[in-house]
Amino acid sequence: MSTRATEAESVLKEHMGYLPVSEMERRGVSRTEISRFVREAKLEKAAKGLYVSPNAESDPLFELQYRYPKAIFSHETALFLL
Repeated sequence: MSTRATEAESVLKEHMGYLPVSEMERRGVSRTEISRFVREAKLEKAAKGLYVSPNAESDPLFELQYRYPKAIFSHETALFLL
C-alpha cells in the first residue's frame, strides 16, 4: 500500500468513513491522487470536496452540514440528532 493510500485510510478512520479534500491536501495528497482512488472504486463522491468510503454508511445530514457549515438543524431534525 502506498504512503498516500495509507494517509487516505488514516483520514477515513478519523472522519468516520468520510474524506474531506481539504484534509487530504493538508496532508500532501493531491486531487489527482484522490481522483485515482475514485477510479479504483476506493472512494465515492458524496458532495463537492467530500468523498466517502464505499464501505461507510452514508449520512445525508452529515453531508448537508459539510456542504452548508452555517446551516442550523432545528425542531424535528435537531430532536432526531439527539
